[in-house]
Amino acid sequence: MKSARVGLVLLLAVALVSAGCEEGGGFPGGTTGKGAVLGGLLGAGTGAIVGSQTGNVGAGTAIGAGIGTLAGGLIGYALSRQEKQLKRIEAESYQRDQELQDMVVRRNAQTQGLVVSLAGDFLFDTDSSTLKPGAYEKLNKIAGVINEDQSTTVIVKGHTDDRGSESYNMQLSQRRADAVKNALAQAGVNPARIQAMGYGESQPLVSENTPAAWQQNRRVTLDILPPNQGGAPPQAAPPPGGGQAPY
Repeated sequence: MKSARVGLVLLLAVALVSAGCEEGGGFPGGTTGKGAVLGGLLGAGTGAIVGSQTGNVGAGTAIGAGIGTLAGGLIGYALSRQEKQLKRIEAESYQRDQELQDMVVRRNAQTQGLVVSLAGDFLFDTDSSTLKPGAYEKLNKIAGVINEDQSTTVIVKGHTDDRGSESYNMQLSQRRADAVKNALAQAGVNPARIQAMGYGESQPLVSENTPAAWQQNRRVTLDILPPNQGGAPPQAAPPPGGGQAPY
């Protein structure tokens, strides 16, 4: 009976990994496959510890690996579905305005999560942290995708260009991140799942001193993280300085 249960768990795990290869674009690149493997390794280690205490290391390792693979694969599968849906929203935006690509979606290889980058000029007017009316429609769609998987967390990161004082830019980026967080919460995302952080001008995408570079650097990003990567890094203290307004 015990060996039959072990075999069933492992069979389900293998089936999920196979499905993940198709859904995520082929293992090892697929999010589902990577999640399944990482979950399996973690589960195997936990199962071995439990098995050693009960006198059956082999069975404990096998069951732990199977359960971990299933859990990790399900998380990866959910993120793959979210990525596809967010990519559709991105494509709709590009079709409407090919000059200003207001949304870009990519995977984060380090966290195995997703990053949604939103153009600052699409979200806010100059020197403002009040969302434009058109931004709410986009954020409502994004919130709907986020809510399909309640296990993820979201870090909203505000960024500015380098015009104006560092302290003012830090404060402005924090207000903008807070505004996006509040909009997602109003659209139904649990506020406990969202953290808002301002980075000011400290993380530019482009270092050139041109209007085009400034436009690219003004942005808000959403880091959608799987459960094992939840939580935000500590926020750097705002630098001292005056209150000169940026653009």
